[in-house]
Amino acid sequence: MWHNLVHESDIKELPPATKKVFLHFYNVSGGKISHPKDHQRFNEFIRYCHAKKVKLNEYQLKMLLVRIGCPPGQAKKLSQIYYYGRELLKAECPYVIQDI
Repeated sequence: MWHNLVHESDIKELPPATKKVFLHFYNVSGGKISHPKDHQRFNEFIRYCHAKKVKLNEYQLKMLLVRIGCPPGQAKKLSQIYYYGRELLKAECPYVIQDI
């Protein structure tokens, strides 16, 4: 299904470089993760936000997605995946995993 393309000027919440990574995901997928490449692009956005310490929480992402046209249910799902990914990346492993 086709959707309207979102432009960098439509997204005030994100720093310029982060907008590019986000739009690489959103403009191709329309906010859906129905193809493996969509999931890969969204994971790249999550990793980028973590690496650059982007100040964007789960609620802010959900509201951003809804504002630019993502259906609310899908926006909620994406924001939950985003939150989980950010939490996973910031957690330190308290033990060493050994080969079994």
